[in-house]
Amino acid sequence: MQNASNNVQGEGGNALPHLCAEWSKGRDVVRVSVTEYRGKPLIDLRCWYEAAGGELKPSPKGITLSLETLPRLADALTTATAFAMANGLIVEGGVS
Repeated sequence: MQNASNNVQGEGGNALPHLCAEWSKGRDVVRVSVTEYRGKPLIDLRCWYEAAGGELKPSPKGITLSLETLPRLADALTTATAFAMANGLIVEGGVS
């Protein structure tokens, strides 16, 4: 995986990787990015850690999937969110 600061041109001239979201998880940062490997677009959900010198580095904790699976992943997350909200596990905007 490429460091988020190293942009390469993807298909259609889009700069990849593209950082979609990030949030803190303890001392780590969770990042959701659209990346590319060997010319294939990917969705990457990964924990990043702060290395010596303060630079963020990707950890092995995460998952990288073909971008073709993104609609299925989005549907699954929508279903999981609805289940969690219906069962009082989370409230809109966060954990209950």
